[in-house]
Parts: sequence; C-alpha cells; structure tokens
Amino acid sequence: MIRKRRKYRSIVVNKNRIGNIKIIVCAIILILGIIFIQIGLELKQNILPIYSYEAKKDANYNVELKPNDFYEEKILPPDRYYASKSINNFLIDFQYNFKANKKANLNYSYMITAELVGNVNTTDNKDKQVWNRIFKLFDDIDKTSNDTDQFIINKQIAIDYETYSNLVTSYERTYGITIDTILKVNLKVYIDIKINDLETQKLEDNVELDIPVTTNITQIDKNYTNTEGKIDPKSDELKVKELIMYIAGGTFIAISIIVFIITIVKKQKGKTPEDIYLNHIKKILKYYGEFIVTVKNEPNLKELEIIDVLSMGDLVDIAQQSTTNIIRYELGRKNYFYVIINKYAYRYIIKEESS
Repeated sequence: MIRKRRKYRSIVVNKNRIGNIKIIVCAIILILGIIFIQIGLELKQNILPIYSYEAKKDANYNVELKPNDFYEEKILPPDRYYASKSINNFLIDFQYNFKANKKANLNYSYMITAELVGNVNTTDNKDKQVWNRIFKLFDDIDKTSNDTDQFIINKQIAIDYETYSNLVTSYERTYGITIDTILKVNLKVYIDIKINDLETQKLEDNVELDIPVTTNITQIDKNYTNTEGKIDPKSDELKVKELIMYIAGGTFIAISIIVFIITIVKKQKGKTPEDIYLNHIKKILKYYGEFIVTVKNEPNLKELEIIDVLSMGDLVDIAQQSTTNIIRYELGRKNYFYVIINKYAYRYIIKEESS
C-alpha cells in the first residue's frame, strides 16, 4: 500500500513538473526566436543601404523657319503647331540630370539618334511598321565620375527637317505607297553604377521627341518621363542568411506560442470545482481501489469516536498499519472515507466545494 501511495503522489508531482517544464521550454524557444530575429535585423543593418536615384529629363526645342514672307520671327517657340513646309530646323536642347542618394563610381555614355519609322494602316485599322532607318547624329561619349552622386548631360543639336522629309517622299515615290512617318529623335544614356567592389548595376535610359514628317501640320510630342529607381546592394549570400534568420525566428516564436497556449489550456481544463472533485475521486479509486470498500448505506458510527485526518495519505497509513480496509461512502457531492479500529473511526472527507 505504501508503494501505491508513493506512486500516486509521484504521478501528481510529475504532472505538475511536466507542465512547468513545458512552460520553461516555451520560454527558451521564445527567447531563441527573438535572438534569431535580432540576428536577422543586425544582418540587415550591416548590409549596405539601398541606392536610390532619380533622373530628371527635358528636351527643350525651338523651330527655325525657312525664309518667308509670312512670319516676322525667324525662330518660333515650342509647344505650337507649325506649317510643315515652313520648317527649316528643329533646335533641340537635351538635358539629363542624374541624382542619387549616395555616392558611387558612375561610368556613363550617351548618344543621339534620329529614327524614321514608317507605318501603314491595315484593313483591320491597325498601324503596321513597313520601314525604319536609324541615323546616328552624335557619337558615343564615354565619361567616368568617381565617388559622386550626380552627373548632368546637356547637349544641343539641330535637326534638318527637310532632309528627312525629302527622304520619306523619295521612299514613297520609289515604292508607290503612302506611309505615315514619325522622326524619333533620341538621347540614349547608358549608366554603370559601381556600388561596391562586388556589384555593378547597368541602367539604360532615354529622352525622346517624336516629330511627324508626312503631315501638313507638325506638332512635336515629348515621349519621356522622369526616371526613378532603387538598387538593393545585398549579396545573395547575405539575403539568404537574413531570410533564414527571419524564418527560424518566426518559426520558434510561433512554436513557443502554440505550445504555451496548449499547456495553459490543458492546465485550465478540469479546473472547475466539480471537475477537480471528480478527478480527485477517480485518482484515489484508481490507485487505492483494491483497498477501498464502497458501501451504499452510511456506516453506523454512533458508538465510535470520529477522528478526522488531514489527508488521504494519513488514512492510508492507518489502514496499512491496522491491516484494515478503507470504507467509502458517497453522499451527494461528498465522499467519506473511514478506517474503523475498535472504538475509533478515522475519517477523511472529500467535498466539491473545498476542492
């Protein structure tokens, strides 16, 4: 019986210890998760900051007229409609201003081209290209700016409108077709951004003006917008390490929270007075059932002196010493356990409200 008593007590103690151990393990896992997240944040801080840049563009132009008896001005301002046959030259001023948030070694080059693009309108009312020809107006210029965050390109060029118009007219006469032709004048910029010793980013950009060639009235379209961009100079290895730290940290934190919630739920489960009372009775009957006799009628104890003991363990000790069974009697939500020896009834009571 002593073994039974010790086993019962040790199981109760062990269950409490297991619950406490789970909580401690959850805390350790949570701390590890936080450490992994912190390592990921430190990796991110140690990585070079993001390189951001903006390229502001403009293509100002004026229209130089042929000698005529109709215009007082020799040069007309931009953003107007022009009689095509009155145009001598387009005087274009390309501007390209590259500005970054930090310094780097910038290698850049640029060129200016003019491209004639001839289209025809098909039966399905769609424009299809039938001819194009590219002219290099300004050769490549290569420049290097070390440890800088900015460079500026400012280039003026004159476009002989009549030369291109005559070429289109010749094409139409030669092949007996009429085409809608646009002259695309382009400033093309090529940039190599050397952020660090291991990484160089290549960018291509352009500033374009579109000039109709085969219309009686000419209006120039500005076909460009300012360019903005960012370059994240993280190496692939650092990116992978940072990602692993975040995943590991997040996983550990999630596991700790889940295990903690499950542990708390299990601890709280069966905490009502009724559940505690019934669980207590079940455990006693499970471990001491072979020594307990359950009776339906209340024992007659009128001639006996009743002595209440402090615990079921004390009552078990008394029963063991006297080699006497324990009598169990249930009344409502109370269980009475007795060991009767001569004129004494040793009693232990389990009741719901005191559990």
